[in-house]
Amino acid sequence: MRECDELLHRLGDEAARPEQPGAPAVHDTRLHLVFVPGMFNDCASFVALPFETSVPRLRSLGYQAEILPVSGRSSSAFNAARIAEFVSGLAATDERLVLVGHSKGAVDILEFMVAYPDLTPRVSAVVSVAGAINGSPLADEANDLYQRLIKETSLPGCPAGDGGALSSLQPAQRLNWLITHPLPQSTMYFSLVAFTRADSLTSPLRPFAAALAEIDAIGVQVKDLDTGLLDFPCHMDGETVLLCWRMGEPRIDFWHSVEDGFRGRQPIDERFRRMRPEKLN
Repeated sequence: MRECDELLHRLGDEAARPEQPGAPAVHDTRLHLVFVPGMFNDCASFVALPFETSVPRLRSLGYQAEILPVSGRSSSAFNAARIAEFVSGLAATDERLVLVGHSKGAVDILEFMVAYPDLTPRVSAVVSVAGAINGSPLADEANDLYQRLIKETSLPGCPAGDGGALSSLQPAQRLNWLITHPLPQSTMYFSLVAFTRADSLTSPLRPFAAALAEIDAIGVQVKDLDTGLLDFPCHMDGETVLLCWRMGEPRIDFWHSVEDGFRGRQPIDERFRRMRPEKLN
């Protein structure tokens, strides 16, 4: 089991902590952590299952911890019902239920939180681990192939379910769902971003990683893959600002400050005509 400080990665512009975080002095053993794995989790469970090494460690510290199996090939609505069935079956205690979702598992949890308002007060917190909250461009790329060849195919240990897993991860569907379904405010929400090394990427992801690395090498910041949003750092009057372009726009016509982000976009003016984007170290 690796220690937390081996796994935490500090970003270049992240403020330094006064000291490394350590284990809490007192464990709140009322915490009940339930891990919801992501897409195709049951298909690969014979090889490895997300969080399977975490559960024994957490139990050794006095927490209740378990993995909630969901359908790896089913829609988030389908799996939300499975989560609801599990939560409704829990005994009424003073435990603090924490739902932890990996990848699509985080999406399944959010759909549960909205679809079953009578059960969500029992959830103290939701933790997304590399959650596909906005969906994934890969879902758009692979959906047609999946629907034609895999959706109805019988796979050992991997039931077809309702076949809606990839559709649930299409960015348009996810973003529309987020806009139209406010999350319950009584629950705390946390997000952990995951990194991996290039040599650990699966084959389908390597071309995307290579393209992003090439873009980063010339100083361009990719802000949103789904909408094709790019920022180009430059200096104006001694201040770092960002020229901003979104896919579909004929040219770069906007800029914003580092702090304001996309919502603070303003039309570029004569001050920018003489400037060139540059990579900032």
